Amino acid sequence: MRVSVKLFAEFRRLTGLDRCDVEVPPSATVGDVVEAVRARFPALRNYDKHTLVAKGVEFAEAQETVSEGDEISLMPPVMGG
Repeated sequence: MRVSVKLFAEFRRLTGLDRCDVEVPPSATVGDVVEAVRARFPALRNYDKHTLVAKGVEFAEAQETVSEGDEISLMPPVMGG
């Protein structure tokens, strides 16, 4: 199934894209989607432990299931001072 992924901030810069679609199996989880994006863009692996993930408009856990047409958002950590 196809899932849409929005990329923000540093992820947008690293990939050159603000969104992409990934193909995952019908029983896929949010974690599977994130892994599919990281497989396509290995530079994102540097942020494995610090990536914020949302499904629709709410933060999501890796084990949550996804459905055809879901939109997943990947956000790098925010720094400030």
